[in-house]
Amino acid sequence: LHVCVLTSSEECLELLLPAVSDVDARTQPDALLCAGTEDFGLSALHLACQKGRTRMVEALLARGASRVAQDSKHFTPLHHAVINMHLGCVLQVVGTPGSPGMTPAEVDMFASANERITALHIAAELGDEKVAAALVAAGARLDAKTVRGLTPLMIARANHPTNAVLHKVLALPEQAKAPLPPPRPTPLPAAPPRAPPTSLPSSADKPLPKLPSKDSELRALDASCADADSEASRTAELQMKALPAVGKKLAVQKYVDLDCGNLLRILLKAGGPADATYGERATPAITWAAMKGHSNALNALLEGGANASAEDADGKSVFEALLARMEVVGKSTILLNKPQLDCISLVMGKKSGRSNTGDAFKTSVQKGHTPLMAAIVEQDARRVRELLPESDLTATNNDGSNALHLCAVEGTEEIMDLLLAHGAEVGAGTVDKGLRTAAGDVLSHNATALHYACDAGNVAMAAMLLE
Repeated sequence: LHVCVLTSSEECLELLLPAVSDVDARTQPDALLCAGTEDFGLSALHLACQKGRTRMVEALLARGASRVAQDSKHFTPLHHAVINMHLGCVLQVVGTPGSPGMTPAEVDMFASANERITALHIAAELGDEKVAAALVAAGARLDAKTVRGLTPLMIARANHPTNAVLHKVLALPEQAKAPLPPPRPTPLPAAPPRAPPTSLPSSADKPLPKLPSKDSELRALDASCADADSEASRTAELQMKALPAVGKKLAVQKYVDLDCGNLLRILLKAGGPADATYGERATPAITWAAMKGHSNALNALLEGGANASAEDADGKSVFEALLARMEVVGKSTILLNKPQLDCISLVMGKKSGRSNTGDAFKTSVQKGHTPLMAAIVEQDARRVRELLPESDLTATNNDGSNALHLCAVEGTEEIMDLLLAHGAEVGAGTVDKGLRTAAGDVLSHNATALHYACDAGNVAMAAMLLE
């Protein structure tokens, strides 16, 4: 289920949901690394809310997924939806009038017990009035206080002093009625000469619209910002300049996840951090982009001043971080796809004296296939038929994958039939190694052929394996 969500394979998810016994199965500390962090205890619903997969959220809730399951950091699916500003997922999880949903007490579950932070505090910090309104409508307490005594309204006024709509949403009834104290009079400076009119939209004329939050809308905006001098680009720059520091850091993460290079260039120009780091290992944004194979985002980060030699908390550069993971998950073309390898070459090209490192890395991952595996990759059913009688179906390549794992990704249905007919073990996991999903996330230990098929979005292969 987790792989289906990470790879956005809705058809595979629909196929698996009736067959799974535990829709709330959690990731283990060594099983799933999401978006460069070390969070674990995540259910499929956590991931769907984190990624903004609204149709998947709907399907998981219909199957009975828990709305209040907490991950290793005590985050519920609602917290992940709020943090990533996915309004659609928030509405689905809290529920609508007349449909099952969350109780007010569940809406106010702490994202951090030590800090006593609720989902509404997070929405106030991010300045998202629509999400805040949805939470208030679901019964979130307006007077909830953090350990520092801060209500959501206090946080909103501190971080978004001009967002009157947000203030109104978060105000208690008596606060909404009471007028704000007048500001202290201060001497006005001499009026500067009027600037000539420009084509740029002005916040003095009308408030700027918010940047879109849906993945599809952001990708469309990214395409429209290909010309840095276009009106769309100039408007986006003004919108991004208005983001708080935490908003700019989150936006860097978002645009890297979506490979929105044009938006990332504008964000960096507007003050976004090119060298932002994420998670407990302080993973640099360029490492994040390379892990996901997102060359557009990586190019934008490097052009925006990101340090090509940036290291994480373990002292590893982009290339060294990938090598370290290869030592864990093996060396095979299955594990690192072409976009990821191209990203490595791009980063290495920025570092003096190491321009050929990327090519050497590509060569190093071409090892470990048996003759049967080579025939599967070439989709040569005739050759597979010839090799099967004398082949060991339990043999593995350098990433610990056997022939069935490889077929689930690169083979054909005819070859899958041949392997199953010759007794290939459907439930066999990878040997001490694992699967890196197309989304850049790592599934280490015992990834089965079904994991591989779901990662590839291959519904036909998944159905054959389930049967």
